[in-house]
Amino acid sequence: MYAVEFETKAQDQLIEIPAQFTSLFSKPVRVIVMLKDNLANSINQQTEQDLEAGYQAMANDAERELEAQEWCNNLMPNNTHAAW
Repeated sequence: MYAVEFETKAQDQLIEIPAQFTSLFSKPVRVIVMLKDNLANSINQQTEQDLEAGYQAMANDAERELEAQEWCNNLMPNNTHAAW
């Protein structure tokens, strides 16, 4: 396996390969993307915020919560959930 390393910016889901390497990419390749720490931390923080907001929205949906509770209760045979 032959490896090359370069830094570039991704734009519109595309990664530009520097001209000195383009001749190497005539066959299938394996791509590993490594984000700089500050960008990775920003993405992780945004993902956590999005998940938290999504879970909060679900919890605030009383009808959805009732359906979820009924679904959970129906997973168990009658009267076995009383100990919960």
